[in-house]
Amino acid sequence: FSFGIIQEYGPGCPWQATTVDSWIHLEAPAASGVDNGTVVFSVDPAVSARTGSITVSGAGAVQVIQQ
Repeated sequence: FSFGIIQEYGPGCPWQATTVDSWIHLEAPAASGVDNGTVVFSVDPAVSARTGSITVSGAGAVQVIQQ
């Protein structure tokens, strides 16, 4: 899975994606970058429905819902 990052702060601005949810895995090298980019992630198989998030510095959070 993936989602795009569009930097609105001007060229050369770094960003980093993080998560505290152990079932969401950020795939290197797409967990950080400079300027626009793409965050690539995978998830473990779900036993039951769950919700987590990926936070991108300076850009907010993306909710991940797995059913």
